[in-house]
Order: sequence, then C-alpha cells, then structure tokens
Amino acid sequence: MKIRYHYFDASGILRGPLWLSQMRKLFAVGRISNRTQVCAEGENSWENLENFPEIISADQDLSDTLQTTCPSPSAGYERRLWGWLALLLTLYVVYAVIHFR
Repeated sequence: MKIRYHYFDASGILRGPLWLSQMRKLFAVGRISNRTQVCAEGENSWENLENFPEIISADQDLSDTLQTTCPSPSAGYERRLWGWLALLLTLYVVYAVIHFR
C-alpha cells in the first residue's frame, strides 16, 4: 500500500495528501525542510520531516525527474512569445497581401 503525506507549509497551511515522490521533489527543491511538520496518512502524530528517512533519502537522483516534470518558469513565457511572433507574422502577411496586390 502506498502512503500519502500531509505537511504544514511555511505559512502554516495544511497541504496534502501527497505521494512519496511528490514529497521528495518538494524536499529536493527546498520547499520543505527537515523541520517541516509531516504526518503520514493514517497516523495520529505530527513529526519533523527528518524522522521520515524515506523522503529525505539521498540515494535517489531527482534532478532528471525535476527537469521532466517541473518545467522552468520561462518555458511558458517562451511558448507565449513564439505564439505572438507567429500571430504578428500572419498579420504582416495578410497586410502585405491586401496592400501590395
């Protein structure tokens, strides 16, 4: 059975349930730390993340996973930029066809 986790973020807001892989990603990028309060689903007590070795284990390389699942913030910007450029080019072609016949 796969366990899901709940945690309190830096603002004190309860987050979750999250899968182990999601918790590892949050830890890898620094969104949660060893002092973050975590509770495994089905448990009644809150503990520091440092008491969950399955989450903070360093034996798994997350860099490839993070790059494929979490695109950089600029990825959306670049996509929108190319969309605007395509629209401007289309409008210029229409303008040229109409005015230079």
